[in-house]
Amino acid sequence: MSTHDTTSAPVSIKDHYLNKGLSRRAYADQIGVPEQSLRRLEAGLGVHPANAKKVADDMKVAVTDILGAAAPGEAA
Repeated sequence: MSTHDTTSAPVSIKDHYLNKGLSRRAYADQIGVPEQSLRRLEAGLGVHPANAKKVADDMKVAVTDILGAAAPGEAA
C-alpha cells in the first residue's frame, strides 16, 4: 500500500521549497539532487527517475504528481 496521496492535483515543486523557506539550490542540496533536476521538473521536463523519486518522496506525493508540475502561470 502506498503512503503517497495520489488523488491530489499536480504539486508545485517551487511552492514546496519556498514554503520550507529554502531556495532551489538549498532544497536540491537538502534532498540530494542536482539543482538542474529541480529546474527541469519545474519546467515540465524529464529527469533521471531516481532524482524524480527523491523529490516526490520528500514532498510525500507520487512521482506522477510532480511530472509536468510547473507552477500556475509558468511555462510547462
